[in-house]
Parts: sequence; C-alpha cells; structure tokens
Amino acid sequence: MFTTFSVTTPRAVRFMLAGLAVLLALTVLVVHQTRAQTTIADGDVQALITAIEDANSSSGSVTIELASSGDYELTAEYTGDSSSGNGLPAITSQITIEGNGATIRRVSDSDNFRIFAIGSDGDLDLEGVIVSGGQTQLDGGGIFNSQGNLTLTDSEIINNTALYGAGIAAHNNAKIEIIDTHISGNASGYGGGGIYVISNSTVEVTDSVIDSNTATFGPGGGIYVSQGEVDLIRSTL
Repeated sequence: MFTTFSVTTPRAVRFMLAGLAVLLALTVLVVHQTRAQTTIADGDVQALITAIEDANSSSGSVTIELASSGDYELTAEYTGDSSSGNGLPAITSQITIEGNGATIRRVSDSDNFRIFAIGSDGDLDLEGVIVSGGQTQLDGGGIFNSQGNLTLTDSEIINNTALYGAGIAAHNNAKIEIIDTHISGNASGYGGGGIYVISNSTVEVTDSVIDSNTATFGPGGGIYVSQGEVDLIRSTL
C-alpha cells in the first residue's frame, strides 16, 4: 500500500502568491469604485458647495445626503467656475443628492440666479429634494440642463422664475426622467413655465403632477416643446 503526498514546489508557490496579489489588487479596485457618500448638516450651504466641488473632481459617483426636512438657503451666485448664474456649482460628474425632504432655495431678496445647472458630463439624481425660488433672466430658473442627464424622484420643483423653462430647461440633447414629482408655481416670461424642451432633448414624466405653472407672453404654461420629445406616463398636466 502506497501513501500519496502532495508536494508544492517553489515555482508553484510563486504562482500561488502571484494569484493572491492579483486578487488583492482586484479587491482594492472594487473598493475604489464604491460610491462615496457625504452627509451635510442642516443649513450648511458651504459644505454642500464643497461636496459638489469635490464630487466634480472625483472619478466615481458620489452621494450627498441632506438633513431630513433641512433648509439650505442660497444667498449669492456661485462664482467658483466658468458657468455663471447658478447658486451651486454646475454638475459635471455623477452625483446623487438624497434630500430626505430637504429644501434648496434662493433667498428672495438675493441677486438673481438659478439653483442647479448640469453640464455635458453631468449626471444629477435628485431624490426627495425641493428646489425653490430660483430666478434668472436666462433659461431654467430651478434647473438648467444642457447635454447632461437629470433624474428627479419624489421631489418638488416649485416657485421658480426664468425667461424660458422656469422650473426646468432642457437644452442640447439633454435627457430628463421625472418620477413621482410635483412641478408647480413656476413662472416663465415666454414659454414653458414648468418645463422647456429644445434642441432634441428628451423628457419622460411618470406618476407626476405638473400644475399651476405660467408663461406670461408665450405658449406652454406647463410644458413647451420647441424641439424634442416629452412622454407623459400616468401623469397630470
């Protein structure tokens, strides 16, 4: 009777160690690709601005969590990038803002500026956020999206004013998905009090309400589509 022993040669050991090193490297890679998260204290606008700036410079997706039912008052236009007219830094990366019912608003006696702008590389996901009080003589009082992606879920876009698209303006192949969201009380000068769509942009609205928006001198108090497409699914206009 013979007993068989398994012998590990030095070469086999080297292969095993090399395989372990590759596994560890892949594990580190997965960790670096995990979504980062930042929590912002109630009312801390500067921390919110810094979190967006940091996210824009990050290579991965970032989640910013706001205080439950918090109030973030914007009192001045953000001047830290080339995109002018916004209360917050223009979105140029993949960012999710979990609002937990918090409000981001322009203080009424401040200079004119919109709340959000989204650039060509921007991908903004707002969940449970109220965007209010934006005011601009350009387009997009609440949110201006040019070539980027915007998703609104369980949010409110209310009481914003602009030339076109007081609530939301979609330009230059922008893509917008709106789910379980209320867009109301927005007032534009010439068109699209709630939403303005131009330049082959697309908007899909699901289980949402768009009401009580106005366009003083133009069409589309609720939605004005100049060039693009809007799909309404189980929504009220």
